[in-house]
Amino acid sequence: MEEHAKKAGDAEAGKGAEKEQHEKHIEKNALKGQENKHECREEEYKAVAQMVQAEFENYKKRMEKRYEENARFSNAEMIRHLLPFLDSIDSALNHMEKSEKITKENAIEGMKNLRGQIMKILRDNGCEEINARGKFNPEMHECAISKNEQGKDDEVILNELRKGYTLHKKVLRPSMVEVNKVEPEEEKEKQEEKKEVGKNE
Repeated sequence: MEEHAKKAGDAEAGKGAEKEQHEKHIEKNALKGQENKHECREEEYKAVAQMVQAEFENYKKRMEKRYEENARFSNAEMIRHLLPFLDSIDSALNHMEKSEKITKENAIEGMKNLRGQIMKILRDNGCEEINARGKFNPEMHECAISKNEQGKDDEVILNELRKGYTLHKKVLRPSMVEVNKVEPEEEKEKQEEKKEVGKNE
C-alpha cells in the first residue's frame, strides 16, 4: 500500500515537473517573440528616421538653392527701373553728338531732367532726400564745417555740401552740411535781446 502511494506520488511529481518545464518553454518562446517584435519595431523606427532625415536634407538643399536664386535676382526690379534712365542718357549723348551747338541752358536743362528721372526711380523704391534746412539734427546731418555767421541762430544749417538720403525712413547717408556756431558770449546777448523783445511785446 505504501509502495503504491509512493509510486503515485512520484508520478504526480513527474507530471508537475513536466508541466513546469512546459510552462517555462512557453514563457521562453513568448519572450523570444516579444524580442523579435521589438527588433522589428526598431528596424521600422530606424527606417522612418532615415526617411525623415533624407527628406529634411532634400528640403534644406531646395531652400538653399531658392535662397541663392533670390539673392542673385534681388536687385532685378531696381535694375529694371533704372533702364529707362539709361535710355535717356543714351538719347542725350546721341543728341549732343549730332548737335552742332549746345547752349549752357540746354545742358543744364538736360541734366535736371535726368536727375528728376533718377529721383523718381529712387522715390518709387522708398528712397527720399533728407531736408537740410533749419536746425541741425545729428541723426540726419553731418557737420563738415562750422562757422560763426552774425545774425543767425546757433546750430542753424547754413549750406548743404552733399545731399543725404533715407530708405524707408532709415538714414542711408546723412547730409553733409555747414553749421552756424554762435560764440557763448554772443549767444548770451542774443538770449537777452529776445527776452527784452518779449517784455516789450
